[in-house]
Amino acid sequence: MLVVAGLSSVVVLGTSSIFVNSIKAESVNERQFWLAARRMGFQSLIRSTNGWNAILANNPNMACFAAGTGCAAFSTSQPLVLSVDTDVLDGASNTNGMNNKGDFCNNFNVTNGDSSCPVGIKLNWVALCDDAACLRAQPKITIRFQTKEVGGPLIDLKSYDLIVFKDPKLESLNEVCTAMDGVLVGTICNITSLASACDPANSSFPLGFDNTGNVICGKPNPGACSASDVATGFDAQGGILCAPACL
Repeated sequence: MLVVAGLSSVVVLGTSSIFVNSIKAESVNERQFWLAARRMGFQSLIRSTNGWNAILANNPNMACFAAGTGCAAFSTSQPLVLSVDTDVLDGASNTNGMNNKGDFCNNFNVTNGDSSCPVGIKLNWVALCDDAACLRAQPKITIRFQTKEVGGPLIDLKSYDLIVFKDPKLESLNEVCTAMDGVLVGTICNITSLASACDPANSSFPLGFDNTGNVICGKPNPGACSASDVATGFDAQGGILCAPACL
């Protein structure tokens, strides 16, 4: 009987563990669903005419985009106030968040975590300037998500980052830049894989990549290709590489 009872206990404990793990997995899947849904909802709201008008009303400093007086004072990250149905998310607060069912909450705790509000939401906007006066500024909105479980680390959910440009050209450029594993800074795409110590000011230019993917720097030594060839690049010594031209 003792052996039977012991086996029963093992079975019960094993079943309980499976049940708990199943509940946790279901909770994670539900959270992922709502993260994707909220991200899509934010994007649609920002891009819609009514949504954008509400953003301008809730963020008075954004009037600089239409005033023609310049947005230089807002060329660094600013908190964004966003109305979503009856909820208002204030980017100046670090307690904006949502629960695993997608409901907004205002008790996200970046230090200790809170099981009732485990997902934090950060909202910001910035004016992108192409000159010091920033007279032709373009707005950029960034919304980021992070999680903090009780007793766990703070985790940035970068795959759910949302960056929206009101300028269609910048929106397209950002999509291309992101696809190349780059980050759009102003109107310039900084591609991490192309980072190097090349210094054009001292005649050190990117010539290509070595077999580990690092950028090769050097001084180009063009030389010349024959009349039937075209230049295709440079070798590690800076010499020109030629190949037959297409006929």
